[in-house]
Amino acid sequence: MDHVGATQLFKDAAILSTKTTRTLMIERSKQFLEFARSNPGYPDSVKQRLEQETDEQRQQELSDQLGDLLTMDASLSSVVPTPPTITFDGSLTLHGSKRTAIFIAMGNGHSACDSVLYLPDDEVMFPADLLFVKSHPSVQSGNVVEWIEILEHLCEQSFHTVVPGHGPVGEKKDIALFRQYLLDLSERVKTFASLEQIQGSSIPELYRKWNVPTLYERNLQHLFHQLSTTS
Repeated sequence: MDHVGATQLFKDAAILSTKTTRTLMIERSKQFLEFARSNPGYPDSVKQRLEQETDEQRQQELSDQLGDLLTMDASLSSVVPTPPTITFDGSLTLHGSKRTAIFIAMGNGHSACDSVLYLPDDEVMFPADLLFVKSHPSVQSGNVVEWIEILEHLCEQSFHTVVPGHGPVGEKKDIALFRQYLLDLSERVKTFASLEQIQGSSIPELYRKWNVPTLYERNLQHLFHQLSTTS
């Protein structure tokens, strides 16, 4: 809901997405609202965890999470799920009076159906949550193997500026660096024989100053679990 909860404010405009994204928006918006309305005490439970937490990094994460929850909680009574009115598969090109905008479905990288917005005349790419700049991602809902391939494909496009889903505006080199992060993560997880060995894993120097560092260990744990269930 943090990405699509405000679509109702644009009900008179054309809202675009892939067919898969539209289906997921309808399903997950319903699930979220049902959970939120039947668990009104959930924000308080997060607040209690925040008050009891002693780790500074974890405190910051819980504080951010609580802020999001309280914002969404305050708007529950007025939220009206508003799904896209136009869907596409593959790509969709809009030719405006000043520029061309191309929406491209990229497959399952970070999410079940990721799309990017490409402005070829301006050489600007909007990869949404396919790209995190100076911030650790959460890989738990994604497909890291396909994610790496998608990022490689994006690097082949002609653009200079990239607007990520998380982090500051960057350049094409930031996509290459983030792709390397996922590659390094995928290789490192193969060196562990158990989940216990992952606990307390140090973050490589190249990524040590990135935001939300606690996600690094969680990402290793998730990938280890995936390897364990598929091998």
